[in-house]
Amino acid sequence: MVFPRQLYDEGFAGYGHSVAGYATDYMITVTCAICISFMVLKGQVTTPCAVELLALLVLMGIASGTGGAAHHLMDTYFNRGEVMGRTWSSENSGWMYFWTLATISSSMVSASLGAFALVFIRTVSKEESVDSSVRLAQVLYALGAMGGAYEAYLMLIQEDTMTSGTTPAYLGVVGALVGIVAIYVGMTTKGSARNPMDSPRGYKRMLAGMLFMLGAILFVGFGIPEICETGGEVLDNRRRLWGMPSIPHPSMPSLPSMPSIPHPSIPDWADGKSCPYPEAFPGNAIFHVLVNIGVVFIFSGGWQNSQKQSGQE
Repeated sequence: MVFPRQLYDEGFAGYGHSVAGYATDYMITVTCAICISFMVLKGQVTTPCAVELLALLVLMGIASGTGGAAHHLMDTYFNRGEVMGRTWSSENSGWMYFWTLATISSSMVSASLGAFALVFIRTVSKEESVDSSVRLAQVLYALGAMGGAYEAYLMLIQEDTMTSGTTPAYLGVVGALVGIVAIYVGMTTKGSARNPMDSPRGYKRMLAGMLFMLGAILFVGFGIPEICETGGEVLDNRRRLWGMPSIPHPSMPSLPSMPSIPHPSIPDWADGKSCPYPEAFPGNAIFHVLVNIGVVFIFSGGWQNSQKQSGQE
């Protein structure tokens, strides 16, 4: 089977539409569904840790499922020889409904990462620390809600499909870092002689999961240059937002420009005019696989701790 270009195709700037990309998105949703089913069948979704874990899995499942559906629709347009719509009134804009839901729920997932970690360590904290962790979790959810509202504004009002999706990435970094710090503090509290490596396995799994989440977000958000996803294409709707003149349609002739001469000591891609990755680089798929691994680790550690809270273990 021959797969389409995974980093950039003309008319799909900023969005991948490979089979591997949306299949791994669906894989995250399936993983979340399995974990949720396990929790419900066990009937132990009663402790604060379990409730927060369930919320994280539900939000993650929605975000990955709707994101996968959006990219799947893009691939359908591509296979028909068409391009994705960028406004609600244009043809092939059905993906925008799913993408809007994906970005809103992704903002909440980012907040839930840190909030769950704070709830996870509550049972080993002093009372005043518990109150502080609850307040911080509330702040994180408030930030997530504001991020989701901003994403809705970008898609529903501005129709800015190029900027959309950036806010959840930044919130994800914040949420994952809060989670990593919280879990590490919990590990030093529970570890023998304050040695983090002597802490219970649930903490180690949670920390591994948070590290995978942070690595995935940093990779997709900052490890792939914009040129790889846009190919240098600038869309009219984004230029209008900043008061810039529109550019001619790609089918219209343009004046030739002088070629740039790169410095011999600088890599070809360092000037920002070429992508350092091969054309078929599965960036989205790698991101989704890392997230899926993080989900498994977080669920494993979180479920173990929730059972301890309920006195089942």
